[in-house]
Amino acid sequence: MRRFNLFVQNDPDYLKGNVRGGESFDYYYKTPADRDAQKRTPITDGRGEVWLHRAKDIWGWWSNSHRIRRKGRQGAHTAWQGEMKPIWFTELGCPAVDQGANQPNVFPADRSSEGAVPYFSNGTRDDHTQTSYLKAMTEFYAEPAHNPISKTYGAPMLAQEQIYLWAWDARPFPVFPYRTDVWRDGVNWHKGHWLNGRYASAPLTPLLQALAGDTVLLTQGVSGVVDGYALRGVSTAAADMEPLMRAFAMDAIGGQKHMRVVGRTNRAVREVRVEDVLHRPNGDSGWVRKITAPEKLPRRFDVHYFDAESDYGAAYASARDGAGEQPVAHLNLPVAMTASSATRLAARLLYEARTESEALSLRLPPSYLDLEIGDIFTFAEADEKTLWRVLEITYGTALEVQARCFQPGLYGAQGEEESPANLPQSLGQISLPVLRWLDIPAPALRYHANAVAGVPLLACFAAPWPGQINLEPEGLRALSLHTPSQLGETKSVLKAGPVGRWDRGTQVEVELYAGTLAAAEPLDVLSGEHRLALETPKGWEIIQFAKAELIGTRRYSLTGLLRGQFGSDAKMAEALQAGASLVVLSDAQVPLAAARYRADAKRFAMSIARSFQMPKTQKPNGRSRRLGVDLDPPQS
Repeated sequence: MRRFNLFVQNDPDYLKGNVRGGESFDYYYKTPADRDAQKRTPITDGRGEVWLHRAKDIWGWWSNSHRIRRKGRQGAHTAWQGEMKPIWFTELGCPAVDQGANQPNVFPADRSSEGAVPYFSNGTRDDHTQTSYLKAMTEFYAEPAHNPISKTYGAPMLAQEQIYLWAWDARPFPVFPYRTDVWRDGVNWHKGHWLNGRYASAPLTPLLQALAGDTVLLTQGVSGVVDGYALRGVSTAAADMEPLMRAFAMDAIGGQKHMRVVGRTNRAVREVRVEDVLHRPNGDSGWVRKITAPEKLPRRFDVHYFDAESDYGAAYASARDGAGEQPVAHLNLPVAMTASSATRLAARLLYEARTESEALSLRLPPSYLDLEIGDIFTFAEADEKTLWRVLEITYGTALEVQARCFQPGLYGAQGEEESPANLPQSLGQISLPVLRWLDIPAPALRYHANAVAGVPLLACFAAPWPGQINLEPEGLRALSLHTPSQLGETKSVLKAGPVGRWDRGTQVEVELYAGTLAAAEPLDVLSGEHRLALETPKGWEIIQFAKAELIGTRRYSLTGLLRGQFGSDAKMAEALQAGASLVVLSDAQVPLAAARYRADAKRFAMSIARSFQMPKTQKPNGRSRRLGVDLDPPQS
């Protein structure tokens, strides 16, 4: 019997067993290569103070006297006496990322000195890892056997009331982390140590036990958390748990009184031998393999759920295989979850449905009575490399087993980046947007992911950003803007400058409505970074800058300029006055894709202005920097 390599690190017994054991206690890795090969070197001392070298051995450090060591030799005792004072945990935390317990001190963050992913992590968000780690640590030290009483002060080694979980943030959830225009570290919340907004989430095991009611429930290999679960009407425990079983890849074994729920990771793989298969009473073969026709397989999978990041409103996520829309499969999931989690779930269910297009029927003897629903096996006669999962067993004089093709890789973390959530609409009012129409030269468009030569770009800004702004120009295709552009205006006069070389003697002051600017290396600027579009009486001049000095609130002095870039030199003004509009060029701008915009530019611009849709539950607060829709058609 073998296992496929998907270890469930969130197992509480495994985690507790490594609090006072494992790496940094029993052994260490000399090199990264040793870690990859799991070559472990025992931690030893030779002078009876092995605890001195164990980073996790707080028992040894607390219970022994300490001596100064110089060049490995033991010297005089320090003032510390064993069991002298209680220990405090001033920061006990774990990142909400895959394999977070491997290195609880690190998390994915570009600007942090400890920004990294833990050993063997794929970098995906995993709230259950964080919850399991904290639960294991607090429960471990709550046991008297692991928290001895001091003979000196008569209290436990670790003061339970002095365990401080890391980190509770004073900034209110959900304004933090979703207001990234106010707090830039909001993007780190998704996989970081923060407990706000997720520590109250329910781990699957206690949730299943609550749903089971009087049914005795055992779980094995179950991992995951949910932000909420909706019960509708009176139903059985099995019916209440069924959506969770499908969403979190679990199999239920048993009946009304006793049930065992097993996850699909770290499962044993057994072999079904072809010589054991029984012929059917009519003499036919005891095994049949069937493959569903490709045209009958779903090409799209929709998951309907409650959006935990947007007032728990009804939402859906879709996954497509890129070859059409039909047939469509769907799952109505009464679970509150994030949009990114729902998207990953839809993708997994789509590929699961396509993987399970291969079915296997077997007629087996009573010697296979230990075979259960959810068991994984191989059957060399069909394909020695294929894994099969048992879906149904009918008992009689023989076992009639129905199985489907199984891919264990579908049930590991997918490695997809967590997208920052939209700001829930109930958090506040919004302002009318500022819109900018940019008709810029084709050479500048090559830096935009979705731009089309000859088609203008639309930039949009609102504070606060409502999450999405929809535009429906009259008679033209609707537009959706999901990301705000960085807009602003000049604060000093900018005179005409040289083209095709650095302008090191000119500086221009600008102010952004939101966001920041930063300096860049000259080579990065020459590679296309730090592009600004300045609106002049002639159109839009594109400049680049190498240096940005902060001189006030969102106000910068820009030097090291490149003027009239990407064919925009004809739009340069002799003296561009203060107050001119600017746009930081990025993929936040959306191409208008209107074939006839030049023929009637003014009507098209006003059509866009009238089509702006304000969410019905909100009203403009009138505090934006500019009110109304400020949109000018391109210059002809």
